[in-house]
Amino acid sequence: MTNQVTVIFLLYNAEDTVRALVDSALGQKSAPESPPATILFVDDCSKDRTLTVLKAYLEEKGNPKHIRWISHEQNFGLSRTLNETFEALETPYALTCHCDCFFGREDYVAQMVTLMDAHPEAATITGQPQISPTGRIPFAEKVSLTENLMDIFQKPIPPGVSPEQWVIPVGFAEGRCDIFRKSALQAVGYYDTTVRLSGEDQLIAARMRQKGFAIYQAPAMPYTLSVSDSQNSTWKLLKHQHLLARTSPYVMFKNRETLQGMVGETAGNNRKKRTLLRLHHLFSSVVYCWLALFMILGLSPQHRAFWIPLLLVIAIKAWLFADHCPATRMKPLDLAGFALLQPPFDLIYTVGFTQGLYATALLKIFPDRKHTIQ
Repeated sequence: MTNQVTVIFLLYNAEDTVRALVDSALGQKSAPESPPATILFVDDCSKDRTLTVLKAYLEEKGNPKHIRWISHEQNFGLSRTLNETFEALETPYALTCHCDCFFGREDYVAQMVTLMDAHPEAATITGQPQISPTGRIPFAEKVSLTENLMDIFQKPIPPGVSPEQWVIPVGFAEGRCDIFRKSALQAVGYYDTTVRLSGEDQLIAARMRQKGFAIYQAPAMPYTLSVSDSQNSTWKLLKHQHLLARTSPYVMFKNRETLQGMVGETAGNNRKKRTLLRLHHLFSSVVYCWLALFMILGLSPQHRAFWIPLLLVIAIKAWLFADHCPATRMKPLDLAGFALLQPPFDLIYTVGFTQGLYATALLKIFPDRKHTIQ
């Protein structure tokens, strides 16, 4: 049998995790009578020793023939890196894996290929993210998982359904540990490179649905999330929040179908809740400005017009994060730190969103202008 899938590991400043990624790849078992999946590591011009560590570790493992690597001489960004890699594929399927994700089953790749074969209407199928049930979770990772409302909760299996064959529609696949059908990627023209690092997953999902393809999640296919080098500190998380906000207007207004992936029937509860959180960032920032105006004008902070909006902000935040805080094993000190970070997260999202609106307006006015949102 010929190989059906290429597994693509996307590397950027991943020297601390690249060995574990190689082990995760080598630990995958092929389907009976099938050759091992082709493994491709793509280093997007890392600034650390990622490539050196990768080559040394592969040599230590005997340089397996089914594992290759390529390295960019300049940083392309996520969208362009994926496009160039997808276009060069010789297999009908591609499974992308970010450097902060690890397979949760030794047959993850083989089972995802089986699911794609069983669902010819699927353009992509994403797995089920999960956090490690044991071990210490760094504070930055707790914040990242909670602040982004990551989809870490297992769905209940319907009666009479085989877990390995179970898929559900979702608004968009996040690109972390997903399998793609190359013919579907070709049909939609691959990723929109106007966004380099964020929002590309929502845009391509919208175009795939417009072409008649389905976007699924396989809840029984787990992969483990960890914190990447680009988000392993509070400052880096704030920068990522700003990046996410800058792309949001373009994602929302570029294609009407993206709104269906955010709030429509196929979005799912997790994607809808995230959309509410983004709106709440904007609402919270308005409330902070209102409170600042109170103080500037010397009005009494005991007035109900001061406290009611603030209490509303706090109550909605508590509801949004109620499930994630205990799931990420936040301790009282973690909760205090997370609460103190909420105003900075709200304000920086609002600043980024405003900048994104301006950049999106420029693209509307000058559609032929070469420009990236990020």
